[in-house]
Amino acid sequence: RFGSGATKARRISSPEEQMTLTEHLAELRTRIIRSLLAVVVGIIVLLTFYDQVLRFITKPYVDLCEEKPSLGCSGALGFLGPLEGFSTRLSICTYGGIIIALPVIMWQIWRFVVPALHAKEKKYAIPFVLSSVVLFIAGGSLAYLTVAQALEFLISWAGEDVGQVFS
Repeated sequence: RFGSGATKARRISSPEEQMTLTEHLAELRTRIIRSLLAVVVGIIVLLTFYDQVLRFITKPYVDLCEEKPSLGCSGALGFLGPLEGFSTRLSICTYGGIIIALPVIMWQIWRFVVPALHAKEKKYAIPFVLSSVVLFIAGGSLAYLTVAQALEFLISWAGEDVGQVFS
């Protein structure tokens, strides 16, 4: 079977059946390609709505600068090199594309791993996955809500005579 060039990995109906190494690699390749396609779609979506995403990301900083003029920040972002604006756009869209694609990526990982799990292990996996999603959303929300206080603390440590330009 190694040289047959099989186009599709066969489905395993019982735990006694096993896939060959080539079939495992073909299955892994398929899962990785699907995950990468989901990331690319996420990147394209974020490139389309980049201005709205940038406003959302910088809103805590802009609001902080408006509320506390004593910090000496203007709320505007700057860049030092000619490519920094472009690389920032790509970085934001890439990280955001990964975040948007996380459900697809996690599903692909799950579908690759689940044939190797026993029924008892599958039973424990569902509460673990659900609690992980809830905790991830809670942690991300808490970080977004407290970033203004963290920025205020960090900016104030620089001193009154130091101006800041964030890129």
